[in-house]
Amino acid sequence: MAKEILKYTIFLASPNDLSEERQAVDEVVKELNLTYGQKNNIVLEVLKWETHSAPGISLNHQQEIINMDIGDEYDIFIGLLWKKFGTKTKSSDSGTEEEFMNAYNRFTNNHDNIQILFYFKTSSPKSLNELNPEEFLKVEKFKNNISQKNVYYWEFDTTENLKNFLRIHIPKRIETISEAQDLSIKRQTIIKTDTSNEDELGLFDYTEIFENAVSIALNSLGKITEATEWIGHKISEKAEEITRISKSSNPNSIVIKEVFKRTAILMNDYSSRINIETPIFYANFEETIKAGSNIINLTDDFYQDNTISDLEDTKESIFQLETGINQAVIGMTGFYDSVKELPRIQKEINLAKRNLLQNLDFLIEKFKQSMLLAKEYKMGIVNKIDKLKIEKKKPEGLI
Repeated sequence: MAKEILKYTIFLASPNDLSEERQAVDEVVKELNLTYGQKNNIVLEVLKWETHSAPGISLNHQQEIINMDIGDEYDIFIGLLWKKFGTKTKSSDSGTEEEFMNAYNRFTNNHDNIQILFYFKTSSPKSLNELNPEEFLKVEKFKNNISQKNVYYWEFDTTENLKNFLRIHIPKRIETISEAQDLSIKRQTIIKTDTSNEDELGLFDYTEIFENAVSIALNSLGKITEATEWIGHKISEKAEEITRISKSSNPNSIVIKEVFKRTAILMNDYSSRINIETPIFYANFEETIKAGSNIINLTDDFYQDNTISDLEDTKESIFQLETGINQAVIGMTGFYDSVKELPRIQKEINLAKRNLLQNLDFLIEKFKQSMLLAKEYKMGIVNKIDKLKIEKKKPEGLI
């Protein structure tokens, strides 16, 4: 059976140091076409120079060829920046900046027909040789400039983290556009036959994945929090022991060195324990958000009397996860501060301290990113529940 499909186009702009992330955008869009797109009778298409431009020649600058091939009829602009700003063009310091300004100028002229999503990658490059200070300063300057233009940008540390943000943000911004304009006039219409794929995951599959991933993630968070409380108590005991021995009238250097050694072993043991649990947590947290995003997108297809209560249960699971992450961050931050204050007493302790602080600094930042994503996903559930409640109140003929 044929049906009308409304088409939305997404223009992806970035320098060439984000090839993995550019591929990730394609993957998310394909996924959204199966979940969010099918139930809303829309299709998403990614526009980028690799697939929608071709070799050519321009009187002024190569960027003009890309601008001409891409056009300015896209609905969503997605910009990505990391350690490179890009190649200077005739009118801007990089192609990405020129493409952003084209989108921004469109928005200022008519804010109903375009939305802008911009993301900055925060992870460090594999080698310092990859970092160009001049390029980095240009990226920071650009970040400040778009903030002054009221662009609310986001930051991400891993490709999977970006994908989870996009799963939430793209549908949200499509709804922003659809609410602001008459789609029957503006949208390009495509006719296609209704097809199905028996191998595609469905709502019940994603629900099972979600529940399992949440359970494992919460378990890992509990172990991390428990280990942090344990090491904090042990370090306090060792600090008191060192103070007591050092204040004695005739301190035994052999005993003191042994205490130092045991303290360093404790710190290294804690680092090992959290390094085991953190990847388990993070993998399952990412799976939770991925499955949860698909649950939101597929909910309309399986609406029943208990759908809203099921979403409320999902929201409660995310709240528990958010609370667990927050407790882990509080515990690690407190422990980080106490370890940082330890004086440079002895070589083994100094090495263990440096290793531990590096691990904690990295993990605290990743947990904060996870908490931000959890809050964003929770808002997605709240919006879906509100929408379903409104639909439920409408007279049957208006739904």
